[in-house]
Amino acid sequence: MIHDSIKKIFLMVFENADITEETSIYNFEKWDSLGHAKLIVTLEQYFRIKLNFNEITQLTIVKNIQDVMLKKGVLS
Repeated sequence: MIHDSIKKIFLMVFENADITEETSIYNFEKWDSLGHAKLIVTLEQYFRIKLNFNEITQLTIVKNIQDVMLKKGVLS
């Protein structure tokens, strides 16, 4: 199940929250390189966190985004 906050962020960045855990940069049309940059900035601002390079490289699929946010302690 996708956390509501992640859906909200996808709606803010991509104007589309119709996502699954398997939604990725490879199968979501609007998630291009510019969209990825916007997604990273939005995640950092929304959750008031800083993502390091290794975390950013993992954020290419919704499931991984949720996993990283859980590790950061910003999702319950």
